[in-house]
Amino acid sequence: FLLLDFLSQIPATTQYMQVIDLIFK
Repeated sequence: FLLLDFLSQIPATTQYMQVIDLIFK
């Protein structure tokens, strides 16, 4: 899954959470 691969590139958990929040809003 490309999205998961993209997210795994983000080391910061905060950034990860922000991206998740943006996607699922």
